[in-house]
Amino acid sequence: MSAVGAMVWYLRSLKLDMSIIPLGQIHTYDPIRSATSLVLDGQTLFNLEIFQNTCDGSDEGSLFKLLNHCITPYGKRLFKRWLCHPLRNKSDIDSRLDAVDVFMKSDPLCDVFGRLVRGPDLERVIARVHGGNCKVKEFLGCLEGFKTVVGTIAELRSLLEDETGGCLDGYLGRLIGGFPDLEEHLKYFDEAFTLADVEVDYSKVNTMIPHPGVDEDWDAVNDEFKSIDADLAKHLKDVKARLGTSKVSYKDLGKELFQLEVPINVKQIPSDWKKLSGTSKVHRYHSPLLVNIVKRHQEATERKNAIVKTFTSRVYAKFDTHYDKWLKAVQIVSELDCLVSLARASSGLLAAGAACRPEFVDYEQGKSFIELEEVRHPCVVAGVVTDFIPNDTRLGGDNADVIPKHGWQIYLVETDMHYGYNGSIGLLRARPSRPSYICQPYIHPYWSIRQYYGGTEHIYGRARRDLKDPSRGHAAVIGHPRRVGPRHFHV
Repeated sequence: MSAVGAMVWYLRSLKLDMSIIPLGQIHTYDPIRSATSLVLDGQTLFNLEIFQNTCDGSDEGSLFKLLNHCITPYGKRLFKRWLCHPLRNKSDIDSRLDAVDVFMKSDPLCDVFGRLVRGPDLERVIARVHGGNCKVKEFLGCLEGFKTVVGTIAELRSLLEDETGGCLDGYLGRLIGGFPDLEEHLKYFDEAFTLADVEVDYSKVNTMIPHPGVDEDWDAVNDEFKSIDADLAKHLKDVKARLGTSKVSYKDLGKELFQLEVPINVKQIPSDWKKLSGTSKVHRYHSPLLVNIVKRHQEATERKNAIVKTFTSRVYAKFDTHYDKWLKAVQIVSELDCLVSLARASSGLLAAGAACRPEFVDYEQGKSFIELEEVRHPCVVAGVVTDFIPNDTRLGGDNADVIPKHGWQIYLVETDMHYGYNGSIGLLRARPSRPSYICQPYIHPYWSIRQYYGGTEHIYGRARRDLKDPSRGHAAVIGHPRRVGPRHFHV
């Protein structure tokens, strides 16, 4: 509860508590007990240069820079979470790899998904709508964005069914098949309101107003204004006939509406008329009937202002009743964006040099192993860097003196062999959802990576920053904790 209190206090200090907490997206954070992904701490992410290099702090040479080709803001955020929490279940890993393979084999699928590149940040807009602090322009952009998403998903479904013979299964099938039906809701909002300039509190605002037949109160107010306009026209006609002149008109001055403007030479002014203002050429009056009409007009205007002021919030509330559907749609598009990003990154790796899909096997007690051949740094471009020497690595299995712990996906290997970067350093980043710069990967999933105290590797800068390290030259750092030196990572 203390953690919840601290979170509420922090959100309140940012004035975000009323918009975020009601969403109910609060879950217990226990990465060790309940996580289905590899456990990586912040220092490990930093030293492995997942999001930024340790040379100049930029993202050049980082894993995120290499793999991120997401086109939506919410897809990029999910992709960062994927990098921080890689999968560790073999079936989940293979499902994601299969989905990436589908996109790699079909350029039309990636091209269709590229239509979302100019869309709004739907995830944040629906959160603003829920909090009631969304601007009308943002909301309209959100609706247009969901229309684009619905059309894109429909085309993706059609292309996938053509390629699979109408049988959508696996990870992609669950994503596409689980996309909620939003067409009926989007059609409702198309027919519910229009955008118009409306005078509210004596100033014009561009806002949403209901279409006829959508809001009974709005229709009643419009009928009242039509009745007032008819009464004004009839009264003006009667006044012209009574005064015997056609030079009579209505004049609005400030809040005094519908003043009868009569030429000064007209002398037969009824005694029950009230003079309000005048000039050297005209006098302005209110008749008893006009006093009643003005009162009706003011009342109708107040009702109209109240409807306009509350209509936007009522539209937002109607939209928010289906919040789960909108959020689910955004989450599915986010996952598809990440898969397409990995497919594009993998295609680029294949075009740049040798790459393949890593093979993961089920864990067997006492048989932990990693087998890699011709390992490269994933940011090395073949043919450009000539002093990089790929090497093979085999840990565990028949090598009984080195037993990797149960974890996976990011490995820092240091041996007495030369790995090409001015000495004995090599980094393999083998993600669950893309082929990597390796020729024959054969590994089983692992649980976590932990870093021991010591020096910091500057892999992208082709350098290292050492602390005192008595264990330099150790055979291998991925293994049992007792065999690991103070500078090393433990998987």
